Amino acid sequence: MSLVGNHPPSTSTDVLNKSDVEDVVDESSPPSSQPGGTKEGTTSVNETKNTDPAKTQEAKITRVPPEEWRRVKKGRKLDLDQSVLITSSKVNVKANLRKLRRESAIRKKKGESSQNAEVSQQLDVPYRLAINSQYLLHALGECIGEELTETQNVFVRPFKYLVGHEAEIRQFYADLESAYDQAEADAQAEVVQEKETSEDEISAETEHETLREIADRAKRQRDEFRCLIEFMDHDMADIFDVKRQISNKTITEIAFENLWQLFRPGQTSYLFQNRDDHRRCQALQILHVTGGREVFDSGKKCSFDPVRDREWDSETESEERCRDIVKASDHESTSFIIDSFHIDFDGFRMGPRPKRFVISRYVGARPVKILPLYPSFLHPNDSQVQEILLHRGKKFTELATGTHRKYDGFTIRESNQTTRGFYNYVIADTEV
Repeated sequence: MSLVGNHPPSTSTDVLNKSDVEDVVDESSPPSSQPGGTKEGTTSVNETKNTDPAKTQEAKITRVPPEEWRRVKKGRKLDLDQSVLITSSKVNVKANLRKLRRESAIRKKKGESSQNAEVSQQLDVPYRLAINSQYLLHALGECIGEELTETQNVFVRPFKYLVGHEAEIRQFYADLESAYDQAEADAQAEVVQEKETSEDEISAETEHETLREIADRAKRQRDEFRCLIEFMDHDMADIFDVKRQISNKTITEIAFENLWQLFRPGQTSYLFQNRDDHRRCQALQILHVTGGREVFDSGKKCSFDPVRDREWDSETESEERCRDIVKASDHESTSFIIDSFHIDFDGFRMGPRPKRFVISRYVGARPVKILPLYPSFLHPNDSQVQEILLHRGKKFTELATGTHRKYDGFTIRESNQTTRGFYNYVIADTEV
């Protein structure tokens, strides 16, 4: 029996799986009737479409208050009256801040510490990003290897596509910078050449796109894409900081919303009975993760929640506990679910056995060591643990098929983790 290779989560294009398509959502619901004025520094909402063909979209990021999002993002189409990128924070920010202030006052009276400053800052971070440019949709689609259309052009936090394809996106921008520099140099050279060319030759060349027009187009493409880079550098700095810590294996604590970066499909993780005893652990491979997302319209309760209302068969008491935790989740965010498997023997066959872990939402950051699973690539003695598990696995495969041996030790019941002593000869005794 061999263990799956234990490497940190990849940063290449294979970091995403099909479950990450939820990162792009369809904002096709009708505009909200809730009134709201335009805040200073944000783009105003126009009720009519721009019909002036000479008008060009602004290459900037428009930040709109959450109560105006449905008015600005009017439907399943691009709005040329708005800038190339539109972003908004979570709804009910003001109401949540008032709630935090009341909770803070109560904690102060009781003499308890408060994490409101950190939470307050998180409430105002962008949770939606609309790609409102046909060029940006096409360019970003080339980077991530997916076709993006104007009917589904809204990314939601934690913006998994942008995180998973960061290297490709930044390389694309570097290529745009180089292309513009070259085009601008050619355009400048063309100006010098025109001074030495007759008017008849110049008029004959105007039928084709001039180098100046090519340079202007390259500048426009660079400026639009620069807005996306600015959003990644400024509004996603905390997310990319966690990504770098995981890649460098220096992360010691992690926030709930970043668990998806720590636990990736295909990764090997350890389940410890006692973290100080390397011999008492189990290796599991992660198959799939889901949940762990903020509920944007937390004030609205829908009739069906794809995570909270999911059905599964409970084979053990731990499975039933996972189901109960998910169903008891609040309406602020969905529970983070990890589906994994380990190798087991049921008395007749040896093979993979599924195991599910559920992590409920928590505030602030938690040490990685106290999470239900511990990523193998972060363990300081990973090679030693693997040697122990490989040796134990080989012995397990030799004994599982049935041999005449004498056993002296404890057995463990999986359902309630109770142990009992056993001392006797064993011949294919599957109870042991």
